[in-house]
Amino acid sequence: MHLCNGFCFFSSFNIVFADLCNREVIAEGLGSELHCDLKCKARNKMCDLQMEARSNSLPAMACDICCTESGFCQNCCCILCSRGINWAYECYSFIRCEENVGENNICGHAAHIDCALRSYMAGTVGGSIRLDAEYYCRRCDRRTDLIPHVTRLVKTCESLDSLNDLEKILNMGLCILRGTQKENAKRLLKRIELALAKVSCVFIFLYEV
Repeated sequence: MHLCNGFCFFSSFNIVFADLCNREVIAEGLGSELHCDLKCKARNKMCDLQMEARSNSLPAMACDICCTESGFCQNCCCILCSRGINWAYECYSFIRCEENVGENNICGHAAHIDCALRSYMAGTVGGSIRLDAEYYCRRCDRRTDLIPHVTRLVKTCESLDSLNDLEKILNMGLCILRGTQKENAKRLLKRIELALAKVSCVFIFLYEV
């Protein structure tokens, strides 16, 4: 297989083979120096910037449960593990509950997708919770459809230049949609499975050259 053919084979994802370093994406601002003017309880500079960017949306509900914990920020900490969220790659790694709570507020609590999947609060889950490509918010007991989130995730993959990041994000989409009974989610799942198969072929090609 010629290198040019490899580029053509996966051109839809704009992969640059020369840039295959395994980049570790770190949440910016977490663990940075303390600043007395920060509004974020977790002392995260990026959090304040993100709150300004979301200033047009409804404010988050007042929370007297998890948000009373020292160092826990409703805007930038995961409700399931209390660690910071990462805004990299269009926020693919977390979901924020934006369901209306009252007339003028949204829930506003966030959770890592990985944490929610491990806790059986995201994806397709049977039993009493009965989720189908959805996220269940532990704070407000409301559900969020995850199909739009996965659709944005796939769109983000089209501009990535790292196979490692591409594979990681696609695998997250696969975990969210696996087992779904919704027809539109099944079609999206097939797209992701096809993309992952192509990624595997490119990895095999690179190891052989």
